Amino acid sequence: MKVFIAVLFCLFSPAVTFAKKKEVAQAPLPTIVQSAKTAFLTNGGGEGAPLAFDEFYSQIKQWGRFQLAASPAQADIVIELRYVVEDKGTHVWSSTNTYTNQTQVYSAQVTDPQLILSIYEPKSGTLLWSTTDHRKLARFSSNRAKETVNSADRLVRDLQNRIGDQNPDSLQVSADKKLAPSQEVKAESLTESDIAKLSDEDKVAIFATRFMHHHPEYIACPENSKLLTSYMQTHVKTGLPMESDFEQAYQALKPTGLLTLKR
Repeated sequence: MKVFIAVLFCLFSPAVTFAKKKEVAQAPLPTIVQSAKTAFLTNGGGEGAPLAFDEFYSQIKQWGRFQLAASPAQADIVIELRYVVEDKGTHVWSSTNTYTNQTQVYSAQVTDPQLILSIYEPKSGTLLWSTTDHRKLARFSSNRAKETVNSADRLVRDLQNRIGDQNPDSLQVSADKKLAPSQEVKAESLTESDIAKLSDEDKVAIFATRFMHHHPEYIACPENSKLLTSYMQTHVKTGLPMESDFEQAYQALKPTGLLTLKR
């Protein structure tokens, strides 16, 4: 439960989290990319490339923005997805047992898995645009596969946003996508299977967003956040706080007059 205190605090205190965010206007994509009708998708290789490319191909096809060409010669642009793992060296640290006064030295290789999306002009091979998504690290193979899929989804979503032709229903919601209170409609439309694919932090974000959508009288402020969080710490014994837990905490605290609500 403690893992989600900061998450809950941020969700219920939007003014705190968004005050420091600097809006930077996106640079336009090259005209060739914006006006392209056909695209050839290619796998640039790498250890996790097959899974990443399968997801990438599926989402681009589902988007429907480009007609997928059978060869570069038949395409207006070539879109390459490449998977690389950057070696960041070795991290060394030590731990001392205070009882035996013995020091144990540990080491671990530090890596940075990345998915690189590059768009080329087919005839000249000129690089038109490129972006990189840093895949989240994961200990278990199943989680690594999940994060690889999420990384591919983020790249497609970014391309959609930049082209300005995004269909919000065409992509699955990825594990690293944060939903703010202004996105209640998306949160409400998610199915149980959609939510099951999210990270624990994003699941809490969904439940919190739904709660605030159902209670417009609730004021997102640090004081209310602390009250709800404290209640759920006491009453949610195991697992993640669910949507029903937010509701239970709210209904229990509302009669006390401690919560600040809109009149």
